[in-house]
Amino acid sequence: MKPFTALCLVVCFAALGSYPWTVGAPPSASATKAVKQAYVNRSIIHLTTVCVALIGAGVGSALILRKAREEYRVTAKRNLEELVLEANRQREKNDAAG
Repeated sequence: MKPFTALCLVVCFAALGSYPWTVGAPPSASATKAVKQAYVNRSIIHLTTVCVALIGAGVGSALILRKAREEYRVTAKRNLEELVLEANRQREKNDAAG
């Protein structure tokens, strides 16, 4: 999941940085309707790419966070169980000793 999230971020930043080259300069006011429509289409595709990459990065990071939280919960539970068992052993030792 980490490579997917990293890839989404790289794509997003690359798309944002390449805006002048991928979309280009806006057409002049005297440009034909087809030229203006092509510019709008490129802009929409660019914006969609950025949005999808950001959503992908967000979902990926949420999944990574969920996995880390679950691992933390399991580790904390295991540590607590070990602590309780060790405390019981110490109490049994103290009871047996006197």
